[in-house]
Amino acid sequence: MFYKNYGPEDKPVLGIGVITYNRKESLANCIQSILDSVLEPFDLVVADDGSPDETYAYCRSKGIPIVGGVNRGISWNKNRALFSLMSWSTCDIIVLIEDDCFVIDKDWANVWINATNRYGHINVVHPSTRTALEAGERPKEILAGSDTAMDPYSCMKISGMMISSTRDALNRVGYLDTRFIGYGHEHAEWTSRFRRIGYGIRRVDDNGKIIKANAMLSFGVKSQDVPSTSIKNTVSHNKLTYDAIKRESVYRHPWRSEIERANLIDEISTGLGIYFVDLAEIKDQIHLKAIGAQLRPEEFIRQCLIDQVKLTI
Repeated sequence: MFYKNYGPEDKPVLGIGVITYNRKESLANCIQSILDSVLEPFDLVVADDGSPDETYAYCRSKGIPIVGGVNRGISWNKNRALFSLMSWSTCDIIVLIEDDCFVIDKDWANVWINATNRYGHINVVHPSTRTALEAGERPKEILAGSDTAMDPYSCMKISGMMISSTRDALNRVGYLDTRFIGYGHEHAEWTSRFRRIGYGIRRVDDNGKIIKANAMLSFGVKSQDVPSTSIKNTVSHNKLTYDAIKRESVYRHPWRSEIERANLIDEISTGLGIYFVDLAEIKDQIHLKAIGAQLRPEEFIRQCLIDQVKLTI
């Protein structure tokens, strides 16, 4: 189902979704950096937005599952990985990594796990912010912080190249909004929903005025200098979308219609080699079997699916 670096008796600490489109070489660098550097148990899946290059062949050669379909934009593609890991992994923390990032420190996972557990939602700093920091400067968007799990940067400039969230936070915030098309503003809107209920915030006292900055890290990760494959002409449309929906309810589903739901489930079923059951139709039978197993119904269902046990109902 997922690429795993742990045995049957262990539980994954991390769920890692690598997000890609038409950049096989940078994807290969990203994945290899994860395999070389991450020691903690993890589940790994690649989400591909309809790449015409050799992305699928590369993933198959490495035994890494890939979930994809036609090109639908960043929000939909990240939801491919997010829904897969939320539904089929038992990890408590999910990290979405874009293919132009790579891990450079074996302590990366430890620092990001601890920071994410502390704040619920962590973003990586913008490449321009990292460049300034590496040059010994203190860019104006950094208000405080020392780039550690206990003291991440308090930053006013958002980035979506790497985002880590706890399962509890994701259960309250949900997925990226599929009304965003192509590229632009989808990450800012998603992070804003975490912030609305208290996740990913660092409060900074600026001469008596409290500023709510974003909890962000630079530690253990760098971005690759690769050509952008994003279609930038959707930015203006997405800005209007952002302004129109920013006060809607915090939680968003990964689909907005039955057609979108069917498309996403079909993509994931094909990519991971799994099948979905309409639980509404067998709710009473599952409830009785869960009682027999001394589990809550949702725990019983998840355990069956993880163990790939047939629901003999």
